[in-house]
Amino acid sequence: MELGIRGKKSLILAGSRGIGRAIVDVLKEEGAIVMIRARNENLLKRAGHNYVVCDLKREPDKLFEDVKEVDILVLNMEGPKPGYFDDEDFRDAIMRNYLPKMKEKRWSRIVAITSFSVISPLETLHTSNSTRMALTSFWKHFLSK
Repeated sequence: MELGIRGKKSLILAGSRGIGRAIVDVLKEEGAIVMIRARNENLLKRAGHNYVVCDLKREPDKLFEDVKEVDILVLNMEGPKPGYFDDEDFRDAIMRNYLPKMKEKRWSRIVAITSFSVISPLETLHTSNSTRMALTSFWKHFLSK
């Protein structure tokens, strides 16, 4: 597969296992420069890519450590815990630090990993369904401008 992303700088959140790790592997195979943020250092070491160990909920500034700009930003994060969800600081950090430079380049990609629940809500996951649908809608409207 040739995605035309050779040499593009990519930042993948939660890229040490699961869907995030699979995305890391594909981007590397396609020749992208891969940078990962995740909590599990043992898994990050095995990935063999540039990484920073961090829990973005507790250390949001580590998202930007050693990364001044990206071409591909993969927003892959675990679903919210039951209760209230406040993503304002994270959203503002993304908007302030990455999006202006991505727009200037006129070539960038944002990949938001959500859930099947954006198509068909899951009965017991009210908070997760709502936040994932909201995230999908936010990016759809934001990127249409």
